[in-house]
Amino acid sequence: MIGKRKTKGKRSVIGENTVKLRRTWGQRFFLLFNCVMIATALSAAWALQGAQARTEELARVALPGSLRPIEDQGEAGDRVLNFLLVGSDSSAGLDPDDPIQVGRQGERQSDVIIIAHVDEPNQSVTLFSIPRDLWVPISGTGRVDRINSAYAFGGDGVLIDTIKENMDVEIDYYINIDFAGFQDLVSVVGGVNVYFPEPARDWDSRFNVSHTGFEVLTEGCHYLEPEQALAYVRSRYYQVRDAEGNWVDVGLGDITRIERQQDFLQRFVGEAIAQGARNPFKMKDVVDETLDAVTIDDRLTGQLLIDLATSLRSFDANELVTYSYPTEFEMIERKSVLLGLDDEAEPMLELLRGVSPFSPTTVFVEMRFDPSRQELANSMADALATDGFLIGAVRSGNPVEGVRVAFGDDGQQAAELVKASLVSDGVTEDDIALVYSGSVAGRTVVISLGAVPSDTVTTEPPPVTPDSTESTVVEPATEAPLPQSC
Repeated sequence: MIGKRKTKGKRSVIGENTVKLRRTWGQRFFLLFNCVMIATALSAAWALQGAQARTEELARVALPGSLRPIEDQGEAGDRVLNFLLVGSDSSAGLDPDDPIQVGRQGERQSDVIIIAHVDEPNQSVTLFSIPRDLWVPISGTGRVDRINSAYAFGGDGVLIDTIKENMDVEIDYYINIDFAGFQDLVSVVGGVNVYFPEPARDWDSRFNVSHTGFEVLTEGCHYLEPEQALAYVRSRYYQVRDAEGNWVDVGLGDITRIERQQDFLQRFVGEAIAQGARNPFKMKDVVDETLDAVTIDDRLTGQLLIDLATSLRSFDANELVTYSYPTEFEMIERKSVLLGLDDEAEPMLELLRGVSPFSPTTVFVEMRFDPSRQELANSMADALATDGFLIGAVRSGNPVEGVRVAFGDDGQQAAELVKASLVSDGVTEDDIALVYSGSVAGRTVVISLGAVPSDTVTTEPPPVTPDSTESTVVEPATEAPLPQSC
């Protein structure tokens, strides 16, 4: 079962002849988009007295036995809820001549899977992204496949059951939006300006065809309207034109696509806010535009959204926390898939199970030490394990002066928990440096133990993080360049 505590180093490998390619993590398609959908629903419900009636207009799906019983959710104000947000790759509702329609018959798979974790007691919202190519047993089928296939095999209920069985996480409510819904959202703001440092296009050189129709022929800012925006964020065969005029593949698959999607969605949110996204009438526009493209479970009511909006009225959107299921590439049965790194995922899954973010069990700790301090490193790891932290690799390497506690995006809270534990176990506070590093992901914290203590140098994370996805080398925090504005 994915998410259960295992011996360090074990991966969710099912099948034979696996070949490890490389390790990665990343946010999935529609991460901020689905965030906007949830935030929009909450804000609209709070601001518009007619929200409950409008919610009733959405398409509904019954999911008996898949969702957590309402009576088990707790009382209003004390609830910790999980909303499953699915971006399906249905092309229904798009223009029949849209390039995305090529080879399609309106099929639906879960192109994106995100759990929005709403914690009323802690006034927090966390988004946890599950890669669509995660290799798991599919509930009720006896098959092992990519998790997005669960949706195709049996629909919404099978996808929810697959998540529950593999990750031991309950789902309370369900929201699904398709391609047309994405275009509708972009149409609310009219379009989004995106900067291109060089000409770019979607082009599959194997078959000399574009799968999305995306193309910009000049560098600089381009205003992407709904159809072109969808083509841009979906491009899996992305090319740029170099100085000699040659078209060069940037990278096949999802890694570079994720980076583009994140950049686009940041720009989209900025545009929406600039146009008054917090205005209730603008919220009404969003709801109106997406009615035909959204499906929700038959228990999700406008009143629930109103209650949550009231409960989270002090929540600052800048405090939104985002994580991704940590994975690595493998080839299984001639398929390129992603295997879950279960040990590193466990702390984040603990959050989704309702464990307080201040609990040590929500933090995964790795250690690097100077060879002269191996004994101290082992005793330090034992003390942290006794305090409840999940301990990973403890090995020689990457020595630094003093004790450096490195954290990545949305990991500072976890690092502070580790620091407090080290101090309580006898480490001098002035010898501990909290350092941001873009190479550390999720709720993982990397402790580097050097030969000589040094003064504390605490570094806050930069406003925009580096693109590095490796988690084995801790670098001092550095300022990353801001995205090119338009």
